[in-house]
Amino acid sequence: MKNFITLYIILFCAFNAIAQNAPDLKFDKSFTQCEKKWVVFERDATHGYPYGLIYVDLNAGFTFDLKGFFTLSADGKFIPDNSVSQKGPVKYRLAPGTKPVALLPADRLKELNLELEPSWLKSYYPEVKDSTDVYYNYRMGWVYNAAGESATAIKYLAKAYSKDSADDKVKFELGFAYNALGRFDEAIKLLEAAVQNNSNNVQLYKELGYAYGGAKKYEKSIETYVKGLALFPSDVRSDVRGEMAVNIAMAYKRFKQNG
Repeated sequence: MKNFITLYIILFCAFNAIAQNAPDLKFDKSFTQCEKKWVVFERDATHGYPYGLIYVDLNAGFTFDLKGFFTLSADGKFIPDNSVSQKGPVKYRLAPGTKPVALLPADRLKELNLELEPSWLKSYYPEVKDSTDVYYNYRMGWVYNAAGESATAIKYLAKAYSKDSADDKVKFELGFAYNALGRFDEAIKLLEAAVQNNSNNVQLYKELGYAYGGAKKYEKSIETYVKGLALFPSDVRSDVRGEMAVNIAMAYKRFKQNG
């Protein structure tokens, strides 16, 4: 009986060390609020708390670099296990729907022996960055559009567009942002001019068709999608082509419903 009680106490303490929550971790931040910050995701029942650094890769978007996992000791200290990243970087691309994270407090950074900004991060953040640089602002707009933060995306894209209003990639991303925010008239004005200057860009037709549909100009929406689809060879399949075909069906249905 004594052995059973001793075993029970050991198991209970071990479970409690894993199951308890750290009171200084508040899971209330979007990943877009945590650029260049060490963060923690909610506890994994198997490994503990995943932790690492969030940063922006202009070619891939918001990225989580997983350092490892930690559990809690009986006295609340973090016990790290970084074996997962010892063979090489483990990175995850972050997208809308990602669960909220907690920022690692400064004293916990010391506890986990973490640099505030590790040396490898510098390669993603050149020291000199012109705030009016077209490519930089275009890519940052793309990053925030992909993250579901189109209001922030517009701040970057407006700078890029003011410097180069002829760049189709900039116009597409800006039109996408307007559409995402329901600013359809602005999207239409921008994208109509863009299509007139480049009638062979399928992406521009896709966004313009969406803008017309959002503005309830269903006939124009259908007409625009049809023009865009005609640019695809008949034997080519793509996600864009499929999306446009679905949107045509939706626009036609709404057109019929609204007479």
